[in-house]
Amino acid sequence: MEVTQTFRVAAEPDKVWALLSDVRAVAECMPGLELLDELPGGAYRGRFAVKVGPVSARIEGEGRLERDDAQRTGTIEGKGVDKRGGSRVKGLMRYSVVPEGSGSTVEVQADMTLSGPLAQVGRTAIIEDVARALTREFSANLEQRLAARPSPDGGSAEAEPSHAAVRAPGAEERPAVKPFDAGRAVSRGSWRRFVDWLKRLFR
Repeated sequence: MEVTQTFRVAAEPDKVWALLSDVRAVAECMPGLELLDELPGGAYRGRFAVKVGPVSARIEGEGRLERDDAQRTGTIEGKGVDKRGGSRVKGLMRYSVVPEGSGSTVEVQADMTLSGPLAQVGRTAIIEDVARALTREFSANLEQRLAARPSPDGGSAEAEPSHAAVRAPGAEERPAVKPFDAGRAVSRGSWRRFVDWLKRLFR
């Protein structure tokens, strides 16, 4: 299953790329994602909590990140499993940052394979609705994070407290990150498709 998303950010490409190269900061911008550990060789262990109607999953797994700083492109390959529900996810994501006017455009292409209970709601149209909602929230959080980064004169805005920091060995367990409610995205997307169908019918 392939999903493509594009969103614009009102910041220059170098600044956007610098933030996307900060794995911890990216995890904090992604709804439902908790970064657990940094592993050798550019690998990371994390957990993604998602709810789709009556189906919920807390997918835990590992991913490996590779970046090309000169081209501002990167790839993330990973897999995970929901130990409670049996759902499995495997995917490869490619992303890039390109200049657009006074800002930047972030392009994301993902190729995913779902199995288990999540695959039952994994029709392409639904996944695209979920991806759009996830991208919308992520880009808004990214904009806030960029605004909080140090300005050219050395000043900076106060950043919000982290909820997805990597835990040090022996540190107290943090509360689980709130699951991303994909059901709301699916409902909005289904309603939008229904309205579009009516427009075509009575055109």
